[in-house]
Amino acid sequence: MEPSDEFMDYVISKAREIGKEFVIDSGEGNDCANNEHGWYIEDLSGWLVDAHDFEAVLAAKLEQNTDKYSNCYVSAYWGYDAEGKLSIRFEYVPSYDL
Repeated sequence: MEPSDEFMDYVISKAREIGKEFVIDSGEGNDCANNEHGWYIEDLSGWLVDAHDFEAVLAAKLEQNTDKYSNCYVSAYWGYDAEGKLSIRFEYVPSYDL
């Protein structure tokens, strides 16, 4: 199942709060269909890049040639903060295989 568009918008907004853009690669499980927003959510993986690299990463993803951006690969974990609000934590992946 794919994460909902609203959840993806939320993840992208969280990336932008730290001055980055998020390009999704895949869902990684830890699914939840019934949070406070009614979104389908899950942990994600992808690239966390500067805005000027966004289009280049999208093109590289389409060409299946993303090795140049391997240092930008992250896991995006969802959770709840101390106040019970949905939060996203980006964690860089030291190395990955596609």
